[in-house]
Amino acid sequence: MDKELRIVRLAALAYTANFVAGIATAIRGGYRAEPIGIRTRIPIAADAIVGNGSALSAPPAMIYFLWKLLRSSAHSRIAKGQLVLLASTFLAGAVAEPLSHRILSRGLPKHVKAIGVLNIALPAAMLIGTVKSLVEPEAAQTL
Repeated sequence: MDKELRIVRLAALAYTANFVAGIATAIRGGYRAEPIGIRTRIPIAADAIVGNGSALSAPPAMIYFLWKLLRSSAHSRIAKGQLVLLASTFLAGAVAEPLSHRILSRGLPKHVKAIGVLNIALPAAMLIGTVKSLVEPEAAQTL
């Protein structure tokens, strides 16, 4: 396994831990999912666990697909392309949450800010690592 994919796996592991912390914090703190400002009437706990996720976590189904993809042949170009798409979706979802826009405000507890920052930084690391893994072998072949 190349260095970039190891970084992607470590970022995915950290993202999964952050996902668990995000769900627990969202349920306790009442941070419901509001992607691009759209709020559902589903109770926060139910939405976080079986629906849209929460303001501090991705939907659980997406975490499942992340690990299913990483356990499969993550070395193939198709799997790497799927990882790029999934990491981009994680990143877009985090940035679309209104809570993410308040990360720098003084009104949020530090642990909520930390989870929010990691919800953006870790998918970005997965995305960059996967793209580098896709691009670098081709660059080495052309030399």
